Amino acid sequence: MSFIRIKPNEVVIPNYYFGFYEMDVFRLTPSGYVTEYEIKTSRADFKNDFKKSRNVSFSNKIGDNTEVFKHEEIEKGSHKTNKFFFVVPKGLVKPDEVPKNCGLIYYDENRSDKFEVIKTAKFINKRNYFEDGFQELVKNQSYREFELRKKNLKLLKRIESYKEGKVLIGEIKIMCEKCRKYFKVPILEREKAFVVESGFMQTCKCGHRNNFNLTIDK
Repeated sequence: MSFIRIKPNEVVIPNYYFGFYEMDVFRLTPSGYVTEYEIKTSRADFKNDFKKSRNVSFSNKIGDNTEVFKHEEIEKGSHKTNKFFFVVPKGLVKPDEVPKNCGLIYYDENRSDKFEVIKTAKFINKRNYFEDGFQELVKNQSYREFELRKKNLKLLKRIESYKEGKVLIGEIKIMCEKCRKYFKVPILEREKAFVVESGFMQTCKCGHRNNFNLTIDK
């Protein structure tokens, strides 16, 4: 992503949810502006971006929703990012196929370091996230950090199960004997059976311990 980080103090994050959509690459400049990069590898992938939409309610009535397309918001200036680029293999998309407010970058499929700006992106809006949107940026980043930590913890537990000769194949919902609420426990595959072991993530969300063994023959 070196072609995106123009200055060393810019924030560049891949696969980042900002607003209602996930960006392939998020870039925050030192000036407080956000640029979105959408990487497309095929014509179909490019066209599908124009199908992205969300439901917006303009009243308090239940079910009174209006479908609003992402690129309609980009055109009208209501999209959350300040600039938007398509990043595609060289020649895949022509400049006149890209909406007026969007930019276009070509990359060489044979060289990972060769990128060329074919069409510059215009400002969709001039909202400065250092002036009036910093709290939103921090909230999004903290949520991302929380989700990554959860995934890492789950991965570490899976690694530990492999070290102990166990294979994690899924999860099953079990009711807590005390609070009567359901919680998830992992199913481990042994040589001749599927096993839910006691002492391995057998605590419900309320903190109650549930001691049991469950074995299902293959």
